[in-house]
Amino acid sequence: MPAAVMDTIQQTNAIRVTDESASGYNSAIVELLNRFGVTP
Repeated sequence: MPAAVMDTIQQTNAIRVTDESASGYNSAIVELLNRFGVTP
């Protein structure tokens, strides 16, 4: 797979934790669950 494709996949299929705190990680987990169609 070309490097450009891999970069695009990694950038669009990622949940980023922008705030290194408990609430930041919680928000990231909730976002991840929402992408799988699960509502906590």
